[in-house]
Amino acid sequence: MSKKRTDFLSGFVVEQYPIDILKQIINSVVDIVDNFIIELGEDEYLSLSSTSRYDERVGSSQRNTTSKIETMCIKKMKSEEKMKEFIYKYGQALNFLNREERQVFIHLFIKKSDTLTIYDDMKIGSNQYNVIKKSAIVRFSIKMGLEKFVPLFRNETNLKDN
Repeated sequence: MSKKRTDFLSGFVVEQYPIDILKQIINSVVDIVDNFIIELGEDEYLSLSSTSRYDERVGSSQRNTTSKIETMCIKKMKSEEKMKEFIYKYGQALNFLNREERQVFIHLFIKKSDTLTIYDDMKIGSNQYNVIKKSAIVRFSIKMGLEKFVPLFRNETNLKDN
């Protein structure tokens, strides 16, 4: 008889990834997204609950190609488009997580909640929290393509240790 499959990645899969380094990278990604939103002048979309609304707005917006201002600011527009693409990809990766993973992700990386608050809000224990947290970190990282940055963060950590 086979084991019942859960909604979370197995411990075997999760242990293949450097969780601590991925946490550092995700914290950087969240900071970058916040910074991009501020640079784009969309401060009202800065809270997490509204990030998904912002992603919908960015994903569904159409550029007005008849604008004279746009043609004068092509270079700026290209960088704004890149920022919006990154924010959209962030929203897609967040939506890729299942409900529990998303809740833990929001508490951990956006709200910066302590573990006791997360346990209490989600009505879970430490073992379940660890399974959900690690699964969320790995899934989000894979969807964003963050695992390719692990060597950069690993080198930065080694430089700090020396």
